[in-house]
Amino acid sequence: MSLRSRRPQTHINHERWMVSFADFMTLLFALFVVLFAISAVDEKKLQEVSESMEQAFGVMHPHGPQILDGHPEVVRPIPPIVPPVQAPDTPAGTAQRELVGRLEKVLNQTQKLAAAVQLRRESRGVVIQLKDSGIFDSGSATLRPELLNELKQVVKELEQLNQPLRIEGHTDNVPVRGGGYTSNWELSAARATSVLQFFLNQSRLSPEQLSVAGYGEYRPIAPNTTAQGRARNRRVDIVILNPQALENEPVSPESGSSLNQQLNQKLQQRSF
Repeated sequence: MSLRSRRPQTHINHERWMVSFADFMTLLFALFVVLFAISAVDEKKLQEVSESMEQAFGVMHPHGPQILDGHPEVVRPIPPIVPPVQAPDTPAGTAQRELVGRLEKVLNQTQKLAAAVQLRRESRGVVIQLKDSGIFDSGSATLRPELLNELKQVVKELEQLNQPLRIEGHTDNVPVRGGGYTSNWELSAARATSVLQFFLNQSRLSPEQLSVAGYGEYRPIAPNTTAQGRARNRRVDIVILNPQALENEPVSPESGSSLNQQLNQKLQQRSF
């Protein structure tokens, strides 16, 4: 009868996780010690800790050489940090800001005018936006009489400006009902024409400097899916064209070059 040799039973260590847990707790304790140390406002100690960490991880220091791959002997000088140079302001941009400032003073004189008129700047020039809720009745192209006195102040400012203007009519996408207009195009053009006629009657603006456009619902500035968006789209824009936008305007061969020359001369003599 042969006797089998029994292998000694190995003891399974169920406490191995404690080694990793102890290392984790040690690192966590060290982290909180560092956080506590830098919580006190001590610029010198904070600088020392920052430099030590940067050297340990090979991070670029803004005031010294860069340590690559943790080897102090491999260094590379860092070029000085130069702040970005802002582009100088253009005369057109300065003129637009000055114009907007003067018009804002006029609009803020009365609460009624400030609620009905809004200013914005675009690449083509300064835009004076007339809200249809303040100057027109629904489906009508007749200016409301209660706002005419306030609009005269805007006309006086534009008369002193003596610059080319384009008056643009806009609507929302709701079909026209009544009022004698068959489409939003007709209504937008009629409203722009009413503003144009008011300008001619209340100022000495030259008809050669004025133009009218009716865009209907096809140039929205807000979504037509909400009542607020449709209200913003119903407007008449008075665009004060700058020289760049004026170059794209159709002009006659006889008067086109002279008009551009006169405008450039006025811009050189004074701002907008």
